[in-house]
Amino acid sequence: MKRSESDLIGRAVVDTGFRARLLKDPEGVISAEGYEVGSEMRGRLKEAASSSPDAIDAAIAAAAREGGVGG
Repeated sequence: MKRSESDLIGRAVVDTGFRARLLKDPEGVISAEGYEVGSEMRGRLKEAASSSPDAIDAAIAAAAREGGVGG
């Protein structure tokens, strides 16, 4: 069963090890973990991978809010 973008975002928010792996190899992790992720989210992840840690944290927080994760 495929996991949604919301599942991916939620996991990235709470699991720092997963987040690090995701940012290092977005395509590989998405595929290996069975996430169904659209092209916009894939682009965001690739962009975040080349950003500063603070920018990454801000992008994850924004994605979580947009995806309804964390309240």
